[in-house]
Amino acid sequence: MNRKVGKVSWGSPALNTNSSKDDKKPLPFLDMKGFGKSWRGRIVSEEPLRYWAHFTLDKDGRTTKVNCTLDESCPIFIEKTKTLCAGNQPEARYYIKFLDRKDNKIKVLDVGKQIVNGIGGLIDNPDWGHCKDYDITIKKGAEGTMPLYTVEPAPHKALTAEELVLVANSDDPDHEDFLNLEERIQPHTAEFLNKILKGDSEDSAPKKSPPLKSVAATTRPAAAPQKAAAAPKDEFEVSWDDE
Repeated sequence: MNRKVGKVSWGSPALNTNSSKDDKKPLPFLDMKGFGKSWRGRIVSEEPLRYWAHFTLDKDGRTTKVNCTLDESCPIFIEKTKTLCAGNQPEARYYIKFLDRKDNKIKVLDVGKQIVNGIGGLIDNPDWGHCKDYDITIKKGAEGTMPLYTVEPAPHKALTAEELVLVANSDDPDHEDFLNLEERIQPHTAEFLNKILKGDSEDSAPKKSPPLKSVAATTRPAAAPQKAAAAPKDEFEVSWDDE
């Protein structure tokens, strides 16, 4: 399986990583919790950014999302031998910048391939083309609906000059509104994951990249350490049945 991290095409068949302990500026994620809702806006990313994540239990029994190391050092899943460790295989997730029509601010979609493939289907349709040229409405059905998410296009309409400035600012590393998504998709280190899982700072594996401090955690009842964490139902802004 290709575990590429970074930009992927829309045709290639992905969660809030903010934390109160994060010393960086929090990302403005689009809140997609709840069923039977919809969100209209404009995709302003040329391509989605893919990363690989685990949902597992931290040392306090809370369900936590972390980025996989993507090598044999991962304490959650050993890719080399396909051996399940403390939980599950990493899931592909995608970051996409989205101009939310509710307040006309740029948010970050953190989604799975169901929404990505829905957008990709529109892009492949010659009647629509790239999604930067029209708004879309992402609809979330009732619990248990398959597919849970659908994507509908609106008539073509160019962005205004003011909206183009918002997009440019989100791409500019020197601007206060810059959305640094690249650093959020990088693999965590085994050392960092062990601190999350066991509070253990000792790890002999070589570091691949500096650990990110952004981890989403939601309080859960304590669970046995050896038990794999189940994906929380609608706890984050993602679908769990978007395979």
